[in-house]
Amino acid sequence: MTPCNPSQSSFCSLGTSTATVDAPPKKRGTLSRLSWATSASRVAAFLEAHPKVERAGYPSLDSHPQHAVAERILPRGSGGIIALEVAGGVEGGKRFCDSLDLAWVATSLGGAHTLVGHAASTSHRPMDPEARRRAGIADGLVRVSIGLEDVDDLIEDFDRALEKV
Repeated sequence: MTPCNPSQSSFCSLGTSTATVDAPPKKRGTLSRLSWATSASRVAAFLEAHPKVERAGYPSLDSHPQHAVAERILPRGSGGIIALEVAGGVEGGKRFCDSLDLAWVATSLGGAHTLVGHAASTSHRPMDPEARRRAGIADGLVRVSIGLEDVDDLIEDFDRALEKV
C-alpha cells in the first residue's frame, strides 16, 4: 500500500473517496450532478438493450411509464438510481451481482462508488417469493446506484457480469 499524500489524507479524514483524484485518466469520473445523471442514462440504455435484462427502469428511458413526467420535472436528468430485472430469477440476479468487478454489492445505495443490491437476497429476503411478486419485486430485481467511475468502464463491467448469467 502506498502512503497517502496530505491532500488524500484530508479527504480520508473526512470520509470521502479519493478514487477520482488518483485514478488513471480512463477511470476518472466527475463530480457534477449532470454527469452523474448522464452516466446513469447511458448505463440504463445499455441495460435496456441487453438480451439478459428483462426490464430496465429509469425515468429518462422512453419506455418508462413516467418518462413524460420525468422530462418535465427533471430537465437535467433522472439522477443515478436504476432498477433492472436480470434474466434467470433469483439465481440470475445473484450471479450478476457476484460477477461484477467494478461495482460493489451493498445493502444501501448512494455514495461515490457504484453500488448494486439484489432485492430477493438482501432487502426483501425475509419475504416469501409469492409475497415479493405481489409487491412488484421480481426475483431478478437489482437496484443500481451509479457512482463516479468512468461510464464506459461501468458498462464493460455490467456487460461482463451479464454474460455470466
